[in-house]
Parts: sequence; C-alpha cells; structure tokens
Amino acid sequence: MSKINVNTWEPETGTTITAGASGDTLAISADSVTGLNVGSDAAGDILYNDGTDYTRLAKPGTPAGEVLTFATSATAPSWVAASAGGFAAYKRFDTSTSAGGYSPDTGVTHIIVEMVGGGGGSSGSSGSDSGSAGGGAAYALKQLTVTDTDTMTITIGAAGGAGGTTSFESVTGASFTTISCTGGGSGSTNNESVAGGGGGSATGGDVNLNGQPGTNNSGQTSKGGDAGNPGWGSGGWNYTATTSKTGWGYGSGSSGLGSGQGGGVAGRPGLLTIWEFK
Repeated sequence: MSKINVNTWEPETGTTITAGASGDTLAISADSVTGLNVGSDAAGDILYNDGTDYTRLAKPGTPAGEVLTFATSATAPSWVAASAGGFAAYKRFDTSTSAGGYSPDTGVTHIIVEMVGGGGGSSGSSGSDSGSAGGGAAYALKQLTVTDTDTMTITIGAAGGAGGTTSFESVTGASFTTISCTGGGSGSTNNESVAGGGGGSATGGDVNLNGQPGTNNSGQTSKGGDAGNPGWGSGGWNYTATTSKTGWGYGSGSSGLGSGQGGGVAGRPGLLTIWEFK
C-alpha cells in the first residue's frame, strides 16, 4: 500500500505527471478543487468527457446567443446559433390602410388571421315611422401554414348602410379556402314592429362567429348588433331615440331612431389583423 503526505508538490515545468494506471480510481476527497484546467482557464469554457479523457469545449469566440447542443450521432457537444422561432410581427389592415396584396415576411412559417366585417347602419326615420338598428358583422379566426413566397389578397369591409365584407384569399402558394366575414345588414324604416338589420355570417375560419342582429325601435329604445366577437365591436345603444348612436370598436351596428328624427348613421368599419410566426 502506497501513501504520500506532502503540503506542496512542484514538478518541473513541462513534466507529465501520471497518477495511477488503467483500472485505478482517482478520488479527490475535498470540498473544492482549484486550478484544474484542460488547456485553458477561460471563463465560460465547458469540461466534458470525450470517452477517453476530460477535454475542453471553448466558449464561442464572439458569443451571440449560441446554445449548447448534442447532435444526433455526435460524440461531443458543440455550440450552435439559436434557431429562430416564435412571434415575429403583427400586421394591421383597416379601411385607412392600403389593403390589397400581402405576403409573409422572410422566414415566416405560420400566421394567425383575425378579421371582422363592416357594421350595419341604422335607418333614417320620417313621419310616424321609426328607424331600426343596424346589424353586427361576422368574425373569423384562422391559423395557416405559409411560406414567405405565398401571396394573398385582403379586402376590408367598409361601414355603411349595409356593412361591407372583409375577406382573406390565397393567390399563390397557400392551400386554404377563402376566409370571409360579411357585414351587418342595414336597419329599415318601420313602425317599430320590424326587426333591425341582420347579423353578418363567417365562413372559412377555424372559428366562425356570426354577427348579432340589430333591434327594432320599440319603446324608443334600440341597440345595434355586436360584432361576432363582441370584444372587437359592441353595437350602439339608444335610450331616447332622438339620435342614432354609433357602436364601439369594429364591425358593430348603429342604434335606431325614433319617429321623424331624420337620417341614420353608418355602422363601424371592418378590420383584419395578422400575427406572423417563424
């Protein structure tokens, strides 16, 4: 049995020290070891076993968000550039922006499209006839797999008497049906017994929500229809029926009018948003 007790051991510079032989176990009974290095003491280096010895993986020369990986069939870890992914950009199209053509940004692989049509307007009233409220537009949501060479066409539904249709259509590349949200219907001049404009309808989305119809002007009170997703647009509400009230947000209908109060008011315009992901 061998045993060596020393306080300091300073071999000659350049000397190779061998401790033990193959099959032996070298155990260091200490709470910490300082000065251990394999070719470098650089901060951030990684020490790993290559199957024979412990060796050093140097940190990236110019760190730029790399991640440590162990590729299939590899025998050692390595640093690689972090792959792109996650949310990339948000696009918004309304009646004041230039709709028309759209292509995903470079590297985009998935998009989520949300859209709502234009809200219906209230009808004017004259004489003893009142005007009923406009209907709310439809709402749709769709997730799509795309490439940055795909092209699509966007149409935004305008506000009006009858609200316009908002649509999203493929031109090249992406294989999916057209997503369409029709606008809310216009109110009508009536004797308080006729319902307001109808709600719009949605097709082609993963989620399709039809708009809410407007009400008549019974009892001098009326409400415009909410958009299919009320969080996007809530219909105008009228308690006195002296003026038509526009709704809130996008795709909502305007409230009705009491007898002889004049012209109606257009509903709220449509909107389309796109969330891009890489």
